[in-house]
Amino acid sequence: MYIRPDTNEIRFPMLADRGFEVSTGIRRTRTYHGFKIRNLQRTMFLKCRKKRQCEEWTQHLMNLKEQSKSFISAELSRFNSFAPIRENQLAYW
Repeated sequence: MYIRPDTNEIRFPMLADRGFEVSTGIRRTRTYHGFKIRNLQRTMFLKCRKKRQCEEWTQHLMNLKEQSKSFISAELSRFNSFAPIRENQLAYW
């Protein structure tokens, strides 16, 4: 999520949905020490002070994407939902 630094106010959460991507490199981010996070709703560019910080953040976000593969599927869910169809539930929509 993005937190405003001067007031510590939460501005928006960035969800890891099926369009979640992390990219680095000068051509994609237009900065030397930065990375881009993209999902179905937003694109956010983040700049780091050092190359090592950029690599660490990128690695952690790629691990997040890898661990959530079962939840984030490339196939479309019913009603274009982010959640998969769950069988044997008390409520349906």
